Amino acid sequence: MKRFLLLFVFIFSCLCSSAQSALYPAFRIKQECATVFFYDSSYAVGAPIVKRKWYFGDGTSDTALNPVHVYGSRAMYNVTLVVENSEGKRDSSILYDLYVNTPFNAEITLSKGLYDSLGIDYFFDRYTCTWYLNDEPFPSGNYMWECFPSENGVYKVIVKSHDGCIDTSAPFIYNRKDSIFADIYHYISNTCKPSEITFQGEYSGSEWLSKVDSVRWDFGDGQSSTRERFDYFTHNYATPGTYVVKLTPFISSGYTRAFTKTIVVSKWSVKIVPDSVAVAGARTLSAISNPEISSVIWSTGEKTNKISIQQSGIYSVWGKDACGTIRAADTLYVDITLATKDTVQLETGAITGNDSLAIKAAFNQDFNADNVFNIQLSFDNSGGRGLQPGEVISLGTANGTSGNTSLKVAIPDTLACAVNYVLRIVASSPADTTEWSQPFSIINQPQQPVIIQRGDSLFTTSPYNLQWYKNGQPVEGATNSYYRARVNASYTVEAQNGTGCSSMSDARSVVITAVGDVTLGENTVKTYPNPSSGTVYLQFGKPVLKTVTINVYDLKGKLHYTRTTRQQLQPLDLSLLPEGYYLVEVNGYGTRKVLSIILQ
Repeated sequence: MKRFLLLFVFIFSCLCSSAQSALYPAFRIKQECATVFFYDSSYAVGAPIVKRKWYFGDGTSDTALNPVHVYGSRAMYNVTLVVENSEGKRDSSILYDLYVNTPFNAEITLSKGLYDSLGIDYFFDRYTCTWYLNDEPFPSGNYMWECFPSENGVYKVIVKSHDGCIDTSAPFIYNRKDSIFADIYHYISNTCKPSEITFQGEYSGSEWLSKVDSVRWDFGDGQSSTRERFDYFTHNYATPGTYVVKLTPFISSGYTRAFTKTIVVSKWSVKIVPDSVAVAGARTLSAISNPEISSVIWSTGEKTNKISIQQSGIYSVWGKDACGTIRAADTLYVDITLATKDTVQLETGAITGNDSLAIKAAFNQDFNADNVFNIQLSFDNSGGRGLQPGEVISLGTANGTSGNTSLKVAIPDTLACAVNYVLRIVASSPADTTEWSQPFSIINQPQQPVIIQRGDSLFTTSPYNLQWYKNGQPVEGATNSYYRARVNASYTVEAQNGTGCSSMSDARSVVITAVGDVTLGENTVKTYPNPSSGTVYLQFGKPVLKTVTINVYDLKGKLHYTRTTRQQLQPLDLSLLPEGYYLVEVNGYGTRKVLSIILQ
């Protein structure tokens, strides 16, 4: 009986002791950038706490009461405190998603373009950036991590995090003289006076634009004018031809940059084209002119485009504009007795600009000692810049007396590409001319245009006719030197110089807005920054409880990068990949989602 009583007391004592023993693990923290101070606030009932261990979420641990831990990288961490009492009982407290910053390297880099930008390498939404110009806060309207300088000076940026990380960049001296973009708009204001061209400048350039005091126009003919920024005005060219017009804006601080555009001032032209041989003692003469010629009058007094002649001799034709003013003339000696034609033969094959063209002329007579051969070029329709339909230009002259002569002449590189150029030789003493040659080709391939991008605006300085493309398809009406992208796509621009001559730029990928979140099971995931220069962060909305697989493919389906992760913020180092579009595939939670990114 006594033994039974002692056993009962022992068991009862143990049960009471166990019932009164309890652990209440808890802790608090204080952050100073990447340094975190941990304070154990756990307490126990009954049996005291004798052990504790901290797990900091980065693979390290500590057994101190109140440890101080310095994290080595910016990320989300789950911190666990495990405590144990004298009876061996354990319990834990977990802090999820401890976001730790590290000191930011606030190094300013310059991205040059039509609009320069100053920026830091990358940006996180837990940082704030304050920009300064000459130690004064920079005006509003700039992005946190990037600013567009509106004037020359000393720039700096201060980067702060919510938990005390701070860094100030070294001063960056910005000095640029070309942050305005201008285009030259022109048209013929009077069809009777194609030499009178109306001009106006079209400008862009954010803050710089309002500072333009005046603009200087140089018209390419030795004449110039200084005017207000938005003036419309007319300039009269003394002679037809191809001119390079230069527009130079000025601001009070001395800024200047020239913008140029090549224009063509049409030449009034009319030419006499006889039929090949005399028929029944008569030949037909045709007056071929450019579209601006409204009517013609012959030396015979006739006013039709074609006349029939029955006598050999010199014939002339004059072309008039719609106002009745004589604008062009041509004179030709015509022999109706000839049974054979005066002919000209050319080299076979296409001719490239600046090449020399070999010509053989066969006349039915020799010429006087003062004779000059004039090599003339024409065509029916250029489809491009330079020579106008029906226009005749001189490629050069040469002295000679032989009716069978060989000549060489240089082909200008300003002519548009076409397959229907024709050529003739006109002799002066006595007056005579060959027939027009068989059509031949001139090839002046334009240089490859270069696209300059600033945000969603695309620019090119190519002087040729232009056509913009979106994903390989032409954009209707997009033929200016600039284009504003409206959707995410791959854009190119084609420079066109007449028939069959064009050059396509390299593709430029444009992303208008950042890629949004996608849903993966009950979680969400997004990528940033986008576009990126190399490092892309994969951000999950909630802690990742299951392993997910990340694959990065190019648009051809080639796998370039793969890894698995359970991190809520997972960096992807893609710095070794070439620039372009890529697809980030995330596999997990029984589903697969794809996000697009751009490396540039």
